[in-house]
Amino acid sequence: MIGQAREMIAAIERLYASARSAARPAEPSAARQPGRAPAFAGAGHDHDLPKEFTRAVVFDLDGVIVDSFDVMRRAFRFAYAEVMGEGPAPFEEYSKHLGRYFPDIMRIMGLPPEIEK
Repeated sequence: MIGQAREMIAAIERLYASARSAARPAEPSAARQPGRAPAFAGAGHDHDLPKEFTRAVVFDLDGVIVDSFDVMRRAFRFAYAEVMGEGPAPFEEYSKHLGRYFPDIMRIMGLPPEIEK
């Protein structure tokens, strides 16, 4: 159940990344020239960038680079329903505590820590 939530989040994030990278595709000629990376190599175009040229991977875990608030809302509601059952997920209350350690947020809100799993 919680694994399904993680899979759903991962799928949404992949779709979001693909949509953003499709807005400005790589230069086809640059991708085929040895030693030269495409002008834009996003999640949707990682096949264009030779793996040996990848020097860094950026993880945006707090939504600074990519606005992931909607994905976070969906994931919280899904996880809440899995653990707590029917009823509205208190996402607005949860969002007031963003930036804190997740188990602390659950404790403050009186929710079980299993929602994280």
